[in-house]
Amino acid sequence: FVEFTGFSIRFFPASLITVCAVGLWIAYRQIPLYRSMDRTAAIWGVHAAAVVVLIGTIWGTTWVGNYMDEEQRELMLVHAKGIAQTVEVQEMKSLSYTPADTTHPLYVRLSKQMHAYAKAFDLYDIYSVIVRDGQYIFGPEIGREEGSTRAIPGTVYDSAPSEVGQVLQSHEGRTAGPYEDAYGTFVSAFVP
Repeated sequence: FVEFTGFSIRFFPASLITVCAVGLWIAYRQIPLYRSMDRTAAIWGVHAAAVVVLIGTIWGTTWVGNYMDEEQRELMLVHAKGIAQTVEVQEMKSLSYTPADTTHPLYVRLSKQMHAYAKAFDLYDIYSVIVRDGQYIFGPEIGREEGSTRAIPGTVYDSAPSEVGQVLQSHEGRTAGPYEDAYGTFVSAFVP
């Protein structure tokens, strides 16, 4: 929505209610009673009501947007933890984290599982990284479309968000983003 319109969808309800409030104010001005009475108090009352509605709408829309953002991040963490729990650490050690892994039976199996999970839960991408010589290296990963990959195993992830390092140090899951890397702009969940 942001790419199409240039602003967050969270502000759409606020702008819609603002337009409605202005419309009511214009309609109210057409009522004969409005024209015949002392307009000073009425005008200030209408303006005050419009300001209260505008502020309340902005506050409510922001609150709902933040709540939904938090819910989506929690859901992403649940998905990431679920995927991580299906992977055996000892099995992952059998991978070399090089392009040769693409034919390794474990890599093939993990890629198929990741693809199925991404498709079932409408996730954009699932990937794994390890730390080797102080650099993050891509391992098995898959995009939502079968056969689509983000990076070949062994590719250095130069633009990894700082949360990746925090997760590896704290051993606790975190979300990151929106952040931009060489592959696009994302909101992601990372788990050890």
